[in-house]
Amino acid sequence: MLDNHINQRIKNILFVDIKTVSQSDNYQNLPPDLQKFWDKKFSYQRDESLSIEDHYMQQASLQAEFGKVITIGVGYFYLDEFQKTALRVKAITGPDEKDILLSFKSLVDTKFNNVVLCAHNGKEFDYPYLCRRMVIHGIELPLTLNLLYKKPWEVPHLDTLEMWKFGDRKHKTSLSLLATLLNIPYAGERLEGHEVNRIYHEEQDLERIVQGCVRDIEILAKLFLQLNQIPINLDDHIYRVD
Repeated sequence: MLDNHINQRIKNILFVDIKTVSQSDNYQNLPPDLQKFWDKKFSYQRDESLSIEDHYMQQASLQAEFGKVITIGVGYFYLDEFQKTALRVKAITGPDEKDILLSFKSLVDTKFNNVVLCAHNGKEFDYPYLCRRMVIHGIELPLTLNLLYKKPWEVPHLDTLEMWKFGDRKHKTSLSLLATLLNIPYAGERLEGHEVNRIYHEEQDLERIVQGCVRDIEILAKLFLQLNQIPINLDDHIYRVD
């Protein structure tokens, strides 16, 4: 029984979701040396209805060169006090991005043995974004993110979007859509990327973003179980920690 011991397929998985925002609260406050690079990006955009200011606020958070990490949600399976497979979830957050990244590095370097990361669209977004921001801050990459000299089959990264693609490289499906299709309950609001930027810079409501990030980790873990046909019901065995 899976509940009698943590299955080898899931015991070392760390589920990850990052929330990112633009480095500046508006285009005008972007340092001049970065403005010229954003101007070049803007000149290539296809949507002529957007001003350069709107384009920055909608897109900068998605690019590690112009954005920053404000929250990293993490979760992992373990046996709870009832010897049931449970999910422990927490958010790493705070006012300083470097501290957030260092805390994440410490977690994966010290708490987990041979950790495997799992994220939705992680291979195209979460993992490279974390690496780029760490390099910018002069942080040595944790072993699980350092892919130098690794062969493809040695990379400890899982991606639920890749699982859902079933080999179709062009296909894109959001986490919230998959949750709806697979009847995974989603309690609370689903925050899209540009909404996170607005909530952070205009409403200054980091806690709302943190709660959304934690909920996404819960959905991600349930989605992983369904895609891998692992019959574990987590509904009464999800624990949030500070």
